[in-house]
Amino acid sequence: MPDAILCEKCGASISTRDVPETSRQRLRSLYVPNNVEASSIISMVAEADCDLARYEEEIQRLEAVLSELKKQRQDLKLHRDESQTLLSPARKLPVEVLEQVFDFACLSDFGLTVKQKTKDTDTVTLNLSQVCSVWREIIRSRAALWSAMSIDLSHRNKAESVIEHYIALSKDIPWNLYITGQHEALCGSNGLMCETHSQTLSKYAWKLLKHLLEYCTRWENLTMRFSSTVLYEISRLDEFQGAEFGKLKSLELDWGRWFDQDPFPTSFMSPFSEKQSPNLRHLSLPNFEPGSSSTFSFDRLTSFGLLEGWSNPDVLDLLPLCRNVDSFTILPIRIDESEILAEVSPPVNIFVSSLYIKDGDPGKAIKFLNSLVAPRLQHLSIEYTFSDEDWEEIFIATLAAFLHRSQCQLQKLTLRLHII
Repeated sequence: MPDAILCEKCGASISTRDVPETSRQRLRSLYVPNNVEASSIISMVAEADCDLARYEEEIQRLEAVLSELKKQRQDLKLHRDESQTLLSPARKLPVEVLEQVFDFACLSDFGLTVKQKTKDTDTVTLNLSQVCSVWREIIRSRAALWSAMSIDLSHRNKAESVIEHYIALSKDIPWNLYITGQHEALCGSNGLMCETHSQTLSKYAWKLLKHLLEYCTRWENLTMRFSSTVLYEISRLDEFQGAEFGKLKSLELDWGRWFDQDPFPTSFMSPFSEKQSPNLRHLSLPNFEPGSSSTFSFDRLTSFGLLEGWSNPDVLDLLPLCRNVDSFTILPIRIDESEILAEVSPPVNIFVSSLYIKDGDPGKAIKFLNSLVAPRLQHLSIEYTFSDEDWEEIFIATLAAFLHRSQCQLQKLTLRLHII
């Protein structure tokens, strides 16, 4: 057998005996060697074992050398990469700039978003903290980056550990919390896609919700999206009824009004009384029923969410209650229900200084303005599209009568009226 070259530089090699060719015909037959041939075969096997041992020894030595070379190559590559990072432009950014970048990334939306499917879970803050030790130190030192969480209680990925991680690192910082239940896209009676929420929660979801309620004193901005049935069930929890929302400033509720026309969950509002949530100043609701929140003090509010698709009577019942809300935005929907287009007489006195009415049903807007008196109004913005000129003329006359009746010191009037 020719020598195997081990080193091209020094010429070191390994030599072994030639390997004779074995007769395939004999192997495939019942041939039995005689005594002389058997002795020769035994001797050849012993010599082959010796050569194999030499091969094995040399291979192990070469593999050790190769392993050491690979290790040294990896160490050198790591050293080169680490040295190269010293030249990275990102290292020139002041800590203050990095903090602003992290604030934007983690607080402009949510630092943690737990959805139904595992692949949809987004751990922005956690991901950024794992980029490098410097970023991890900065992010862990800023508890606010861990305080914005969006949690779908119906998630199937068992995210308790990551939720607990965020809770622990948020320390005593107030939370921005968005909680929802399972919802699906369904087709409503009008043919439009809309969302509906589950009418119940799983045992796991109730357990997680009760755990979050243990930290209710840290809730600052709360958004809850459930069916009114689930909100009613939540209102019956002892943990909820006895909760103290001392830091709560903003409360936004949505119970899927577009699909199932859920009623106002009256009992749910009880814990948000002025006693249990003294700092609450912003409220957003999908609809309103007069007398449904008798224990809720609306006059402490300074802002209110978009009034989208509300009926005229509901809007006119709400506005006088919000004596300290300066601005309202109303987005009527295009419908023809006579009850919703009902006009109120005598006109209702409201206290807003700014009123924004966006495109909707013109008849509804006309009856709405005919039902109002706004003596404090300073800014009025109206944007409408009409199907014919008659509607526009009626609307202009109604607007003039409203302003004359209000006797307000109007400083700015914006009209965007279009005819199609």
